[in-house]
Amino acid sequence: MRDRTRQCLEDMLESAHIALRYRDEDREGWRKEELRVDAILRRVGVVGEAASRVPIVDREQFPRIEWREIIGMRQHVVHGYDKIDLDILDGVLREDLPNLVRQLDELLS
Repeated sequence: MRDRTRQCLEDMLESAHIALRYRDEDREGWRKEELRVDAILRRVGVVGEAASRVPIVDREQFPRIEWREIIGMRQHVVHGYDKIDLDILDGVLREDLPNLVRQLDELLS
């Protein structure tokens, strides 16, 4: 694995862990805290940005990772800031990020 690709995958993993930690610190009330929502969105955006920096040829080596969806979420967070749906973000935090963390843990171990 190229150093650049490894670094991007590690950045994705780190930001996913941090986003989940921010949510877990107030599992029931995170939606009501603007600062917490902003921090989570920032980390979700970093996951997508790091994914977009993985060379396409390297992405093809990891077909189980949903590259388009991850990068698309970043685009939505950054460019669709006025249309953030917290129910969708909750789904990302409950399902997508934990799955991504497991996949990245396997790839990087």
